[in-house]
Amino acid sequence: MLGIGGLFRKSPFEPFRAHREQSLEAGRAIRGLVEAFLEGRNDEVRALAEAIARAEERADELMNEIRDVMPSDVRLPISRRDLLSLLSAQDDIADAAKKLCVVCSSRAFGAPEPVDVALRQLVAQVDQAVSQAEALLHSVDALVEAGFGGPPAERAKVYAEAAEVAADDARDRADRAVQLLFSEGEGMMAVELLLASRVVDGLADAAKAVRHVAGRVRLILAS
Repeated sequence: MLGIGGLFRKSPFEPFRAHREQSLEAGRAIRGLVEAFLEGRNDEVRALAEAIARAEERADELMNEIRDVMPSDVRLPISRRDLLSLLSAQDDIADAAKKLCVVCSSRAFGAPEPVDVALRQLVAQVDQAVSQAEALLHSVDALVEAGFGGPPAERAKVYAEAAEVAADDARDRADRAVQLLFSEGEGMMAVELLLASRVVDGLADAAKAVRHVAGRVRLILAS
């Protein structure tokens, strides 16, 4: 099996792709994790939290190895700095998922129906944003082949815009969910209000990470 240095000799983008898949694996599990938490399915929460933690830890290992081993003179169709910035952006998705693991694994949770509905709508929108980020990040493969120009660049711009729209919608929903906690949370215990607000924060972080990914791709295409 090739080590990270061997992967760079094979293709400079192979380690980036490996990191991308670990980050997206964590991101794709966010919806299942939060919905299991809201429904009190604790065994499923634990299983998903463990899977997310493994993916996030592997993503961190890959990111550190890439930063340490990536040759400064490696020939890329984009700058080394841009590639590392995009690497950091996609890693933020895994970090947001890991943050949610800590919250959702803490204790049983109950919320009035309006809050429950708002959280479900928010996590569904975040899931949509992650899906758009996945399409965008997978389009980087074609961008590399095309030297970050031509039709693949135009398609990537469309993917980036879709990811930004989905992420912005999720962040708007997060703001509305916070407002709803103040107006509908009177019957909730203080610890439940705290948990709900932290779930919202974690989901907002995931949306922010998707926005960051789209922004990095846009900057690369514009350079």
